[in-house]
Amino acid sequence: MDTATSSSPDAPVRAGRDHGGHDRIGRRPISNAQVVTAAVGAGAGVAALFPIRVVSRLTGINPVTIRAWERRYGLVMPERTPGGHRLYSRADVEVLRAASRLVEQGVSISRASRLLDDPVHPREHREDRLLERFQERLHALDEDGMSAVLEASLSADAEGTDEQLLDRLPGLVPTLPRLEQRFLDGWLEGLLAFRIYQRVAQPGERRVLVCSPTDPAHRTWALVFALGLVGSGLRPAMLYAPRLDDLAEAVQRIDAVAVVLGGGARAWAGLAPGMLAAPAFVEDAGEGFLPLGQEMGDARARVISFLSTDADPS
Repeated sequence: MDTATSSSPDAPVRAGRDHGGHDRIGRRPISNAQVVTAAVGAGAGVAALFPIRVVSRLTGINPVTIRAWERRYGLVMPERTPGGHRLYSRADVEVLRAASRLVEQGVSISRASRLLDDPVHPREHREDRLLERFQERLHALDEDGMSAVLEASLSADAEGTDEQLLDRLPGLVPTLPRLEQRFLDGWLEGLLAFRIYQRVAQPGERRVLVCSPTDPAHRTWALVFALGLVGSGLRPAMLYAPRLDDLAEAVQRIDAVAVVLGGGARAWAGLAPGMLAAPAFVEDAGEGFLPLGQEMGDARARVISFLSTDADPS
């Protein structure tokens, strides 16, 4: 596995040597020839990929710092071997060198990451790579790795939100095997519970009941929608495939100020207007429902805006 040492992630700690000629992580400095030998796939027409120990020597940055910059700020997105070892491209090396120079000039690493994000790494490309990394970790059923990618997306976003990555997850579901669908939902449920637990309940905090049919895509959609409500002054509660009478009872029991129904009006065809003691939102228009629209971020903003102004969003 990657060699670890203790170091602050906010400064480019140099990989120095001890008096015996060894570097501080226990290996002798490698020569240029050794760097070439260590590069993976360095043949003609194939881009070289370097393990983290080689990148540390090429950049002078401690491996712990490299990993922290990757995990917290999404600065680089290395490939992975089947065994989980990081492999960095030449472009990754140059980005790390540039970040190190900026940090040495007094620029914070979070700002350096944003400066390097454009034009070297356009945001759209960064988001695509984060999503690819997330899907890789999901395929490995690696919940810690999934959380690390989410943390990187949060740090890389100038607005300080991870919703851009989360909001794309429902679109993955139709392409996933059943095992990965269920693993993803379990991870999202844990994340939602943790974020709700972290929040201190506010007096008068209003609750929104978020419901979904049984199919995996809408279940994931509902979980992601609920995650985005946390921190907006609204407290989501989840209910999966409820009977209509149970749904009506749940609204009353938690004193919900709104109900969000995943799956569109057709999935809730038996729900008559006036059956619920709270306004009900669905993705599409339907009699007795308020429309959300198809885009996740806009739909969530629509509910929050409606409840903050008590105005009809249509």
